[in-house]
Amino acid sequence: MENGESLIDALSREILEELAVHISFDESQAVEVGDGFAIDDDRTLRVFKCALADPREVPIVNGSHDEIRWLNVNEWFDVEWLPVDREAVSFLRSIPKT
Repeated sequence: MENGESLIDALSREILEELAVHISFDESQAVEVGDGFAIDDDRTLRVFKCALADPREVPIVNGSHDEIRWLNVNEWFDVEWLPVDREAVSFLRSIPKT
């Protein structure tokens, strides 16, 4: 989060910067999943449930990632995740489907 930035604004900005897509919701709809995952002593990976503002938008590789692709839940561990990402993915797999 940048100085003076709300959590929702930071989340929206990061998604736009990293994936070039927009998300929209009011703060009552932002659902954090888990309690965060420690990257190091100063940083925490936070995971939120959200959706595309416009389902026709397609995430793009913009220099931040080598590849972007949609994965089925049974493909989640086919990716060589960074350790903190693997921890987050393992946690997400453990959540009962509703």
